[in-house]
Amino acid sequence: MERINTPDGLFSDGTAAAGYLDGTVVIAKWLNDMQEEACAIPLAAGLALDGSKRDQILTGLRRLFGGNVTTINTAGATALSLANSGLVLIDATAGNITLNLPAANVLAAVRYVFRRIDATANTITINRAGADTIDLGATSFSLAEAGDYRHITSDGVSRWVTVSTKAALGNNQGVVSYNANANVPTSAVGKFINCTGSTAFSLVLPLANSVPAGSALPIRGGNLQYVNINRASADNIYVNGTALTTLVVGLGDTAMLVSDGAANWILEAGSAGLPYSTLFGAAKASTGYQKLPSGVIIQWGNGTAGQNGSVFTNTFPLAFPAAVQAIQCVHVGNDASVNVVVDASSFGSLTSFGVRSNYASGNVAMTWIAIGY
Repeated sequence: MERINTPDGLFSDGTAAAGYLDGTVVIAKWLNDMQEEACAIPLAAGLALDGSKRDQILTGLRRLFGGNVTTINTAGATALSLANSGLVLIDATAGNITLNLPAANVLAAVRYVFRRIDATANTITINRAGADTIDLGATSFSLAEAGDYRHITSDGVSRWVTVSTKAALGNNQGVVSYNANANVPTSAVGKFINCTGSTAFSLVLPLANSVPAGSALPIRGGNLQYVNINRASADNIYVNGTALTTLVVGLGDTAMLVSDGAANWILEAGSAGLPYSTLFGAAKASTGYQKLPSGVIIQWGNGTAGQNGSVFTNTFPLAFPAAVQAIQCVHVGNDASVNVVVDASSFGSLTSFGVRSNYASGNVAMTWIAIGY
């Protein structure tokens, strides 16, 4: 683009003395430049040039910079277009509302700011188009409460990216306390969840896709009993690769849950995950084991001792990796004269041990405990 080719770069009407014939001569190149500059705006906004319209530059600018304001208050599904880019106010008073985004490749950097303006229990869901994704793989998100908002923009290919959300305002800047059953709202995400009281209760997490991927929910168990942290709908709570429907947070325990923006809350940190850690692996059964972070393993079980001094071999539920340090056996029965002993020749095996008894009328029951690493 350039100014008209006059000495001062400005247009002139000419002079009356010259009959205005000395006015600025507008050349075709300058007019063509102006035309193409003007047309570039609506074309960039995905509009087809239409000679019958005189507002296509304004319409294009609104699309490109999110200058439209749309109010949606009709229950059911509504397909959004580029004409709705900008602020979208949603009122679900009349019933559940579903909004379907246009394809992300329709136009790069299209902006939508969705804001819920009603306080009903009706749902508001915003869905992707086709195989597009929202953030890191989500197919939709929800606005659960009055005042919830989410600002998203397209990458022009296949993804919508969250720019800001109401939950971002609360990151580590507030405390929400609970002492009874409740559904945790999206407005509490990013705030510190303090569980108090003297009786057990349950909290239901918000849907993982109702908040941006990476949103955090720190929880502390200050309850004298325990708190059940339950998933919402078909979401999962992942703890060290294990999919749970409920995570138990006890007195003094902590849990830092992070949303993947799709259908999962992931335990990133906290003592509530220790029972699922490989360092604390356990088999809690009549014959089982408990691992400790130091590498020490405690094993126990119900076993058998061989009759009349014969050796009966019992197998550890878990092979010791390096060494067996101690095995203690106790006869289970009513005859105080029965003795059981660990067979010396088998002591030290990482997978099993032998036990003898002085009972002459058959093998006898015993319980055992072993310690090793």
